[in-house]
Amino acid sequence: MDSAVRAVSGNEILALVRLTHRLKSGAPVRACMETGALLAGADAEVQAALGAFGEAVGTSYQVIDDVLDLEGVIRGGKATKRAGEDLLNGKATMPLAHAVDPLPQEQMRKLWRGLRDGRAGGRRVRRAVTVLRACGALEASTVEAHELLKGSWEHVGVLVGESAQAHALWTMAEQAVHRSRIA
Repeated sequence: MDSAVRAVSGNEILALVRLTHRLKSGAPVRACMETGALLAGADAEVQAALGAFGEAVGTSYQVIDDVLDLEGVIRGGKATKRAGEDLLNGKATMPLAHAVDPLPQEQMRKLWRGLRDGRAGGRRVRRAVTVLRACGALEASTVEAHELLKGSWEHVGVLVGESAQAHALWTMAEQAVHRSRIA
């Protein structure tokens, strides 16, 4: 993140955050989807397409988790995750990575300097969330997750066609990614 802020280019940090999300959640979900397809007797093309879809589901889930982290997570009326917990811990998240290019360099430097050591207080995090929302970083992250998920489904849909099972798989994936509040 420090390098991206100095260079005023979000490309490298976006690629690193995407890779982290893909390895953390995308790869395990991919393995599950490919295994399920193999056990169901799907051919290699369907296995690969479902694997790619699983990777997109896991990766998109993590992107949306970064966005939701900024609001906190409440279950049964109790906070299970503080708002901005990732920022409070000085983590480079997808919204932060998406903010590098649209924010003026000095504003981005100040924002990251106030967060990177993991000692930011609640007020600083609330200001950071306001800045991230205003510069479009939250929207860019959400759009990226939606596009990744939809794009990966297109190939699967062509291969498996329309069926109750295909509809159920899409619905479960969409629910997991876009309506998730899991901490």
